Amino acid sequence: MFTMCYASCLDGASRTEYTDLLSEYTLLKEVDHPNVIKLIGAATLNGPFHLVVEYCEHGSLKNYLRNVRGQEPIYMNGATQFYTQHAAELMGFSWQISKGMQYLSDMKVR
Repeated sequence: MFTMCYASCLDGASRTEYTDLLSEYTLLKEVDHPNVIKLIGAATLNGPFHLVVEYCEHGSLKNYLRNVRGQEPIYMNGATQFYTQHAAELMGFSWQISKGMQYLSDMKVR
């Protein structure tokens, strides 16, 4: 599955900026890491610029965290199990983000 994202960043862009964007697109097509969302394709001609990226079941991390924050805690043995699980999940997210960022840095993606 994939998701299409709209980007209006080309409105009023110079030829150099457009060329730079296409250069970045070419580089991002080569990105292949389990902790980086895959860029599948782009539509760059005749109209708005569209990106096709890997489908994320829960949407953005920001939206996912906001949705989870509203859940009620689950109490087990006098401790708040939900918050313990949530903290472990956040640590996992941090680790995955750092691995993805390290990969992008190694590829010289800035």
